[in-house]
Amino acid sequence: SWTGARPVSGGSLMVLSGLWLLGRVVNWFSALLPGVLVASVDVIFFPVLVALVIRALVAGWSVRNFIFLPVMAGLCVANVLIHLEWLGVTESTAQIGQRLAIDLVILLITILGGRVIPAFTTNALRKKGDEKLPLQSVALTKLALLSVVAMTVADLVAPQSQLAGMLAATAALVNFIRMSSWRLHRILDQPIVWVLFMGFGFIILGLAVQSISILGGAIERNVADHLLMIGGAGGMTVAVMSRAALGHTGRVLHAPWPIIGTYVLIGISALIRASAPVFFMDHYIMLISVAGSLWALAFVLFSWVFWPILTTPRPR
Repeated sequence: SWTGARPVSGGSLMVLSGLWLLGRVVNWFSALLPGVLVASVDVIFFPVLVALVIRALVAGWSVRNFIFLPVMAGLCVANVLIHLEWLGVTESTAQIGQRLAIDLVILLITILGGRVIPAFTTNALRKKGDEKLPLQSVALTKLALLSVVAMTVADLVAPQSQLAGMLAATAALVNFIRMSSWRLHRILDQPIVWVLFMGFGFIILGLAVQSISILGGAIERNVADHLLMIGGAGGMTVAVMSRAALGHTGRVLHAPWPIIGTYVLIGISALIRASAPVFFMDHYIMLISVAGSLWALAFVLFSWVFWPILTTPRPR
C-alpha cells in the first residue's frame, strides 16, 4: 500500500498463505518426512514473498521502501542456513541463521514501528482534540535504522565483540529517545494504540539487555532474545493484526477486553520467560511452563475474538 500498488488479494494471497501454512505443517511432521522435502517446502515462502515485494516496488518505486527487499531476502537466507545444518550440509550455520533472522525482525520493527506508531498516535490524539502531536526526527530515524543495520553486520562478523555490544546499546538508546517523543502518556486510555508502544518498548529493552550481555557477560544473550521475540515481535504482531482485522472489516478501532487480555498476557509471558533464568533458577522449569501457557492463552483469546470477525460478512 505504501508503493501505491494493488494489495495482495485473491489467488495470490491464498497461495502465499498456503505456502506459509504448508511450511509450518512440514516442520511439525519433520521427524516423519525427508529433510530435503521439509527444507524445500519451508524455504519457498520467502522467494514468493520477495517476488510480490519486487512487483510492488516496480509499480511504485521509492527509495524509502526499497529496504524491505533486502530484509525479506535476508530472512530467506537465514532460513536456508538453518535448514542446511539440519540436512548435514554445513556446520554451525543454524545459529548464524537464527541470529540473522532475529536482527532482521528487529530491523523490520524499527522501520515499521517508526512509521505506524506516530501515525496511529496522531490519529488518536486528533480525535481527542489534542494539539500536541508526536514528533518525527529525520535524523533520529536514520540513526536508528543505521544502528540496527550496523548491529546486524557486527552480529554476523563478530557476534560477541565489544563493537556488537556498543552498537546494540546505541540502537537501544536512539530508539528510546525516538519513542519518547511519540506521546505515549496521552494515549494510555486506548489499548489498541499503547500496545504498539509495548511491542516497540520490548525491542528497546531487549537491545539494552543484549548490550549488557555482550559487554558484561553476567546475563545470557538468549534472555535478550526472549524479550525481543516474545515481547517485541509477538507484541507488535498482535498489535498490527488486531488493528488491521478491525479496520479492514469496517469495525470501530476499539480493542475488546479479551484482546486487551491478549496484549497483557504476551507482555507478562515475555517478562517471566526472560527473568526466569536470571532471578528464579530454582523455579526455572515451572516458570518457562507458565510463560509458554500464558503465550498460548493469549493466542487462544485472539482467535476466539477474531475468528467470527474474519469469517462473517462485513458489517454495514
